[in-house]
Amino acid sequence: MGKRPARDAPARSAPRQVPLLALVFALGAQTMIVELSLPRLLAPAFGNTLFCWTAAISVVLAALALGYHAGGVVSARSEGARVRLLWGLAAAASGWVVVSGVWGDRIVGALSDLGMIAGPLVGTALLAAPPAGIGASVLPLGVGLTATAADSGRCAGRLYAWSTVGSVLGVLATGYLLLPLLGVSGALFAAAGLVFATFLLGKRLLLGAVGLGIVVLLAATAPAQRARNVLVDTSNGYHRIRVTAARENPQVRHLYLDSTIEGMVRLGSTAPVMPYQSHGVLIADAVPHLKRIFFLGGGTFSMPKHIRAKYPGVEIEVAEIDPDVVRVAEAFLEMPTGLTVSIGDARRILKHARKEYDLIVTDAFHGVREIPFHLVTREFHRLVAARLSPGGLYAVNVMGHPRESRLVQSMTRTLAEDFRHVRHLTFMTREIQNIWILAAAQPIPLGDPAPASAGAGMIFTDNHAPVEYLIALDLTREPRPRRP
Repeated sequence: MGKRPARDAPARSAPRQVPLLALVFALGAQTMIVELSLPRLLAPAFGNTLFCWTAAISVVLAALALGYHAGGVVSARSEGARVRLLWGLAAAASGWVVVSGVWGDRIVGALSDLGMIAGPLVGTALLAAPPAGIGASVLPLGVGLTATAADSGRCAGRLYAWSTVGSVLGVLATGYLLLPLLGVSGALFAAAGLVFATFLLGKRLLLGAVGLGIVVLLAATAPAQRARNVLVDTSNGYHRIRVTAARENPQVRHLYLDSTIEGMVRLGSTAPVMPYQSHGVLIADAVPHLKRIFFLGGGTFSMPKHIRAKYPGVEIEVAEIDPDVVRVAEAFLEMPTGLTVSIGDARRILKHARKEYDLIVTDAFHGVREIPFHLVTREFHRLVAARLSPGGLYAVNVMGHPRESRLVQSMTRTLAEDFRHVRHLTFMTREIQNIWILAAAQPIPLGDPAPASAGAGMIFTDNHAPVEYLIALDLTREPRPRRP
C-alpha cells in the first residue's frame, strides 16, 4: 500500500481559533454598530435623510473593500509580525470608535457648513471609514495565520462567516437595544468594549484591560458631560430626540428631532411660543362647524393644546409615529389631556380611520430637511380628500421659500391635482419660512392664491417623489437654517 500524503501543518504560533473567531465576530459587530449609529450622529447637522444613509452605506462598503485588500497585502509578513499587527489593528479600529463616541458631535458640528450632500460623505469618511477599513484588514491576516494550503478555503469561510454573524447581531442589537437604551455615544462605547473584551481571550491582557477601562470610564462620565439645560438626549429607530430648557428662561422648553427644532412650549401656558403654531388656530377659525380634527404628527402637541383651549368641545386625534416623542411630551412638555393619540404611521392610521374630519393637519415634517415622501403624494392626497367632511380643510405645514422653493412648488402642484382650491398662508416674502399650504374642495377664506411659479413643480406620486433631492437643490441657494 502507498503512503497517505501528509497534511500541511498549521502555523505553529498561530493564535488559538476561539480568540480569533471572537475577535472577527466582535469587529463585524462593531462595524455595523458604527454604521447604524452614524446617521444619528450626523442628524443634528444634516438631518436624518436619504443622503446620510447613502453616505453611511457607500463609504463603509468602500472602506471594507480597501481594508480587505490592505490586509491581504500585509499578510505576507512573518508570522510574529502578523500576530502583533492583527491585534494592533483591532485596537486601532476600536480606539477610533471611542474617539467618535467622545468627539463625534463636535466633529460633525464643524462639518455642518458643507451641506446635506457633501457633509454626510465627509463625516462618514472621518468617523466610520477608518474603523471599518482597519477592522476589515484583520480578516485576511487571520486567514493567513490559521490556514494551510489544504484547508485555506475552509478557514477563510469560517472567519468570514463569524464576521458576518457578528455584523447581523450588531445590526439587531443597535436597532433594538443599544440606540434606544444607550444613545449614540453609548452604542459606540459598547461596540469598542466588545472588541477589547476579546483581547482578554487572546491573552492580550494589558491592552484589553486598558481599552475596557477607558470605555467604562467614558461611558460612566458621559451623562455628566451633558449641558445642564439638556433635559433629554436619546435616540431610537426614528429620531435623535433632545429637549432643552432655554438658558434665559427655563420655563421655555425646546424639542429637537434630529437637526430640527420641532417646537417650543412655555410651561404653565396653553399659548404656542412659535409663531407658525399660533397660525393653527387661524386655520381652525376658517373651518365652519368645527367638530373633529386629525393631526399628522405630534411633536410638542402645541397646536392641539392651543386649539383645544379655544375649542374645548372639539374632538382632536393625533397620529405620532414615534412613541418616545409622546413619552417625552408627557414627561417634559406638558402634553394636554383629552387627546386621542395613535402610535404609528400617520398615513396608515388615516387609511384605517372610519370617520370624517373637518380639519386635517400635516405637521409631520421635520424642518426643511426631512419630509416623509409618502405624505406628499397624489395617492395620499386622495386619501385625505376621502376623509374630509363636506366643507373640510386640509392644511400642510412646510418650510421653504414661498415663491422659489422647488419643493413647495411641487407640493402645491400635486395638491392642485386633487383639490379645486389651493392657497398659501405666508408671513414673509423673501426668506425661507414656515408655509401653510391650504387645500379644499370649496373656496378658502384664508391666505393668498398659490403663486404662479407653483405650476413649475413636479407631481409627486408614490412611485416618484424625490423630496430629498429637491430639498438639496433648495438648500444650495437658500440661506442655511441655523443649527440648534
